[in-house]
Amino acid sequence: MDAFDFLFDVNLKTMFLASKHALPHLKEAEGAGDEGGAIVSVSARASLEGGEGDGPYRASKAGVRLLTETIAEENSGEVRANAVMPSVIDTPANREMMPDSDHEKWVKPAEIARTVLALCSDATPVTSGAAVPVYGEA
Repeated sequence: MDAFDFLFDVNLKTMFLASKHALPHLKEAEGAGDEGGAIVSVSARASLEGGEGDGPYRASKAGVRLLTETIAEENSGEVRANAVMPSVIDTPANREMMPDSDHEKWVKPAEIARTVLALCSDATPVTSGAAVPVYGEA
């Protein structure tokens, strides 16, 4: 239960609370004549199917994806909401946890950041409710 609670708190509850508190400000900016705000959450490729050994992680990331779709629907025309779905992210912590993996196939944080930037920009004004794969070669 501790691991389950931790993963849902860190992944889903944090995303819910951040969005809840950001939405009024994003709507206010939209009303002031701006292009409108954007929320980009971080789901995971693993959220698309079940898997052995990491069910709570996958379920929490699926929740992030579904909540993002709900936010997009509930705020249509005012605030865009999308999720990125990276595969394994190339971080020091992941390299330490999975030392025998092929790190070259993992997605780099900078690559994810560029996708987030595009989703927040005016380059994607009609994209909302999307779950965007950011898989690298993994």
